[in-house]
Amino acid sequence: MKTVKKLSRQELFERTCKEMESNGFEQKPLILPAKKLNIIAFLLIVPLLAVTIFLFLLRWNALLEKHPEIIAITPMFFICFLASIFIHELIHGFTWSCFCPDRFHSIHFGFQLKTLTPYCHCAQPLKKFPYLLGTLMPCLILGVGTYLLSLLIPNFSLALFGAMNIAAAIGDLAISFLLIPQKDVLVVDHPTEPGLIAFFKA
Repeated sequence: MKTVKKLSRQELFERTCKEMESNGFEQKPLILPAKKLNIIAFLLIVPLLAVTIFLFLLRWNALLEKHPEIIAITPMFFICFLASIFIHELIHGFTWSCFCPDRFHSIHFGFQLKTLTPYCHCAQPLKKFPYLLGTLMPCLILGVGTYLLSLLIPNFSLALFGAMNIAAAIGDLAISFLLIPQKDVLVVDHPTEPGLIAFFKA
């Protein structure tokens, strides 16, 4: 029985791009070079952490004077944050899969040795809004949602967890800002670089 070779992420990506071009689409790469992304992250992470922590301390200032132990960080915090790095990618994949014809079969997870980080890649073209939603959802759930919860519940670990997850999503936010101005496009996620290919009808 003849076995069918399973295509790699790169091969699937190249095949999809050729199919899009054969259907009359032109492509516009929206890729963030790693050096540029690192500069953006370096410039934004410290101010972001400073502002979010300051707002938490301002919100609970009176309570912290009576209960300074609220600021304590336990080892469980670091375990939860490490787990959130992988959950971040699962959220990307689950959200994108809701809009893919092949559902979760279109989603590829793995670990990139070059950057020592997990990744999630969507192999099928998506419309602009679903792609943006999947890109931003980890930040909204793990970052913004958790941080807002810390403003309702006086828990510094929640605030720091949320702030660090927002910081971890800076690349996602930067990619989203590249995509938002594009109109009437279909999006193909890039398999190895931070970014995407936007396809539009000429």
